[in-house]
Amino acid sequence: MRKSFGAIKAKPTSCIQNALKGKCGRPGFTEKRKGGKRHSKQWIQKAIKKPGALKATVKARFGERGFVKTDGKVIRSEVLRKLAGEKGLTGQRARLAITLKGLRKKRKA
Repeated sequence: MRKSFGAIKAKPTSCIQNALKGKCGRPGFTEKRKGGKRHSKQWIQKAIKKPGALKATVKARFGERGFVKTDGKVIRSEVLRKLAGEKGLTGQRARLAITLKGLRKKRKA
């Protein structure tokens, strides 16, 4: 039997070195995070597969009372919470909308 000398340490290639420094040539990716995974900068755009689908569902189910009276584009938070309790795609969309609502930055008046 051969005697084991341990693992051979190979030098990382320049591409790997650049990726570790955050200089990877792939567009749309941020620096390396905990756990070694890379996250896309555009995760929100990729998470929303059909823009406007939740608004169409709210309009079909609740009509105009599903929206805030001022402009008719903002879904009421009560309606979002009700839809978030459902299973399926509508529930997923409502939960994502609640998450994105929390991420939104407040404008200074």
